[in-house]
Amino acid sequence: MRRLIRVSSLLWGMLLCLSLPVKSACVPAPLPPSAAEIQQLQEAARDHGFLWKISKDGRTSWLYGSIHINRLSAAFPGPKVRQAVQQSQALVLELDMADPVTQAKLAQLSRQGAGQVPNALKGRLKAQLDKVCLPESIAQSIHPALLFVTMSVLGLRESGYEAAYGTEYMLAASGKKVIPLETAESQMQALLGDGSVSAAEYAEGLALIENKNSQTMSIRLLDAWTESDLFTLESFADWCDCMNTPKQRADMRRVLDERNPPMADNIAKLHNQSAPIFVAVGSLHMIGKNGLPALLTKRGFKVERVGFDN
Repeated sequence: MRRLIRVSSLLWGMLLCLSLPVKSACVPAPLPPSAAEIQQLQEAARDHGFLWKISKDGRTSWLYGSIHINRLSAAFPGPKVRQAVQQSQALVLELDMADPVTQAKLAQLSRQGAGQVPNALKGRLKAQLDKVCLPESIAQSIHPALLFVTMSVLGLRESGYEAAYGTEYMLAASGKKVIPLETAESQMQALLGDGSVSAAEYAEGLALIENKNSQTMSIRLLDAWTESDLFTLESFADWCDCMNTPKQRADMRRVLDERNPPMADNIAKLHNQSAPIFVAVGSLHMIGKNGLPALLTKRGFKVERVGFDN
């Protein structure tokens, strides 16, 4: 459960759940920026995140480490990212979240394992739901891990972070054709497994929601993305407090490492078929010997980090 709260909130925007209404006592969802505000933000935008140029067989594409929740001030792509998108034939994302079939499948799959609330934890859960103004009934509608992610993301709203400002949604506004790297089924299988959650796992997940240090960890990772701080990103395992036991390490491998080889194979295939392409995948998929840059290098790509002039 720990790996889903601490990682999937950054892997996946959780718009399935954030679309639920919250009470007026909580920080409200922001109003959409005006046309004038959008123009001003676009003109002032600087590059964030992590960009690589990947080349093979005389063709060049782009690999970008994205973030799934963001502040509006950092949401619009800067000059180098924008130029790479403009030069590409297609936008390749983990999922095409604008596809109605994908939306329906995610909504269906998110319900597996719903309602697993141990009686002894119901009072504590209600207290945390009240803090983000979510109804108790939501626990009967989605898997516990997704419920905890939703509460975590809503807890970041006070700091200005919104799933609606996530990289993929802003890039999709470019109008480029979107090609998914994964399916709803494969991604949810990686995130939720068989859907079962033990009482101990539920208690651990709830304890993380109650612990303000979890929010501090999330903001540290988000800040690393904003500042294109690859060192902090690559040392994630040293400070995330999420790799302490064999089970936690195995869970992290399933959520990240085991998804990367199929992604790398699909990127290589799409590059061969449709280059230039712009591939945007959650930034934690970029690190280590099993990260996408390393795996694409093994597949014969020349992989070059693109520096930002910030």
